[in-house]
Amino acid sequence: MRLARLFHLARLSRRGRAALVVTLLTLGATLGAACGRDADKPTTSDPAKPAAPAGPPACELARGTWRIEGFLPSSDAGPAAAASAAQLNAGMDDQARAVRIAYTGTRVKMWSPGSLLISNAYDVKENAAKRCVLDVHGERTEIEVIDREHVLVERGAANLGARMRLARSTEEPPAGGPQ
Repeated sequence: MRLARLFHLARLSRRGRAALVVTLLTLGATLGAACGRDADKPTTSDPAKPAAPAGPPACELARGTWRIEGFLPSSDAGPAAAASAAQLNAGMDDQARAVRIAYTGTRVKMWSPGSLLISNAYDVKENAAKRCVLDVHGERTEIEVIDREHVLVERGAANLGARMRLARSTEEPPAGGPQ
């Protein structure tokens, strides 16, 4: 509609036509420069192009051996959870620090020097960027990835009001037990 008005005005005089040509050339040059500049930039909102991956999913990052670093209050609990975490941290001794937990992709294994290996199969229920939810014999276990070297583990059935903070360890699970 605007272009129709411009063409109508341009018919009225020669100066109008010249102005219209100059305006269209300026507009074309501006749009051409803007389009050329945009073509060099990567687009961030192109729905056909998938976003860059944020890294491996949480269940992949959880694979490996971990040692208990301490306890933090549960994510949705109140003052009782803080007291529970403080009590668990106060009870951390050398024996508790020697406990190792390994996630293999199909099994969770727990051991410490001089004790039996405990090994249970698990099913992955959720595997997001920072959160892994496992079902270990009907018990829900949530793993929250802090970084590649630290995770928080909350076991629903334990009902401690606290989450274990685990740090990556280089130890391998002992041989034996179900694989």
